[in-house]
Amino acid sequence: MRLGWALAALVTAVALIVTGLLAGAIMRRRPPPTPRDANHVHGEGGGLHWVWIGTGISSVALFAALAYVLVTLESVASPKDEPRAQFDAWRASQAKAKAYQASNMAGDVHAGAELFRERYAGCHAVRGTDANGAQAPDLTHLNSRRLIAAGTLPNTEQNQLEWIRHAQRIKPDSLMPSITLSPADAAALAAYLRTLQ
Repeated sequence: MRLGWALAALVTAVALIVTGLLAGAIMRRRPPPTPRDANHVHGEGGGLHWVWIGTGISSVALFAALAYVLVTLESVASPKDEPRAQFDAWRASQAKAKAYQASNMAGDVHAGAELFRERYAGCHAVRGTDANGAQAPDLTHLNSRRLIAAGTLPNTEQNQLEWIRHAQRIKPDSLMPSITLSPADAAALAAYLRTLQ
């Protein structure tokens, strides 16, 4: 925002300086040409005519740029209410904790929740549960994301398990370790991760 106003101020200052110089050049009285000036550009009908045309075109372009900057600045600095309202609604939904109760979970989901609590809750947080790790991403709304693994993989059930099993192969030197899962543990964890909407 401040950069936009600084840009507008800079363009305005340049436009005013060029206008002042142009006005000064127009108002300045030129001495009559001497015989020594015969080989130089002189008079309004010679090469000086093209200098005036170039200066005029440059001035018009500069004022057009100033108008463009001001209009663009206004549209960027004052967006319509709808995108802001959508963003605020999304942000509020992301801030809500999910209410997970073990008694309401089906067999695989419950087993996956217990596995998550035992192995991953120290690193990842899931609001509304005992998982409150702060060293890795918050997974409360995991399935609302388009990508996982810092944008490395599309967010699918298969890719979630692939990331858990082979994090170091997919993204070497990441903080996520590769974790060995039995087929039963993988199925239970996948069932639980599907609930993280």
